[in-house]
Amino acid sequence: MKIGLLYGGISFEREVSIKSSKSIKFGINEYIKKSNIDLELIDIPFDGDCSSGILYEQIKKYEIDLVFNSLHGGDGENGNVQKLLENMGIPFTGSGSEACKKAMNKSITKNICKKNNIPVPNGLVVSDCSQLFYINEFQKEVLRSNKLIVKPIDEGSSADLYIVPNNRCGGLNISLQDVTRNMLKKYESFLLEEYIEGRELTVSILDGIPLPIVEIIPKNSFYNYEAKYESGMSEYIVPAKIDFKIQKEIKKYALELYNLLGCRHYSRIDIRLDNENNIYLLELNTLPGMTSTSLFPKSALEDGITFQELISILINLAKNE
Repeated sequence: MKIGLLYGGISFEREVSIKSSKSIKFGINEYIKKSNIDLELIDIPFDGDCSSGILYEQIKKYEIDLVFNSLHGGDGENGNVQKLLENMGIPFTGSGSEACKKAMNKSITKNICKKNNIPVPNGLVVSDCSQLFYINEFQKEVLRSNKLIVKPIDEGSSADLYIVPNNRCGGLNISLQDVTRNMLKKYESFLLEEYIEGRELTVSILDGIPLPIVEIIPKNSFYNYEAKYESGMSEYIVPAKIDFKIQKEIKKYALELYNLLGCRHYSRIDIRLDNENNIYLLELNTLPGMTSTSLFPKSALEDGITFQELISILINLAKNE
């Protein structure tokens, strides 16, 4: 059997993927020692079309039997790579193409949550500056927040995420107008959400079972790219010190979203808990990071699962799919 470790790519999250792959390679090497398995590293410069071409050729060339997907963002996480592998009949770690496609789009995820009474922050998709000047009653609810979150609809690792003060005096905050213009130069649309004051939490799910909740306390003003991936930039409390009843409710919502999206193997759900202990789900990540600062391995370890064991579990889940 030959495992192809897929990593790198050309998305914003390339460096994160490379860091994850180094850790995963170590874990796979431990797995290989106990099995008759070979490993091939595959770094593909995706061009946006995964239906054929380089990845297909590499999988055929190296006679890959199973793919461990360590890509983050872009084609590696939006369902394109997953669809190619499904069409080729190659088993792979992580969720299938449809689940990835839905989860990568924060707007779709938010709408699914709303339809199923899963709490999320108020928000709207902005595709034109004029939306911020001619607003309806729902938009007023969003813009009433003292702070606003601006973020892309389909990027990860806190790419282009901004917290904008919203101290309005008869008109829109100039900072919000500037950020809106800059975002619309880069993206067709983006998400504008109310900022939830409170605690930053995350719930990892392994094969349909929620793991211990992690609380993140960033050294920066919020959990941005630097806070996520630079050692010492955040403090992690595992398990989070939360009332058992609230823990149970958080895990219930997280698992419900995992199942509604049709996820499998593993995922991580990001959450805010406000100062009155109200729960708000932010997004679901179908390919959680596996770096030295990543949250999924920390949560698994708290449950007694070492990193090497975690990699073995994921490979076996893919093999048995």
